[in-house]
Amino acid sequence: RGRRIYVARHGTKQPNTGPEDNFELPLIPEGFEALRELCAFLSAQDIFFGEVLCSPYLRCRQTAEVILAAGLGSSAEAATVAVRIEPGLS
Repeated sequence: RGRRIYVARHGTKQPNTGPEDNFELPLIPEGFEALRELCAFLSAQDIFFGEVLCSPYLRCRQTAEVILAAGLGSSAEAATVAVRIEPGLS
């Protein structure tokens, strides 16, 4: 099977309010629940990742970490797949 690129938007985050730094707004419980559903779908489709790139925003890092924690790193490289922060994605 050829290489494919998948793009996922981060889960639902805490709302922007007042002086909070948008860069550090975390996912809320509903965002984590949606991610669990996404991970189940990806797993059922036998989709695994050899590389994961994400924005430096907290919610994006959390999203990428959940995907890898669900065991969706490439089975041959599972121990070496890590989230790579890519500032250009912000």
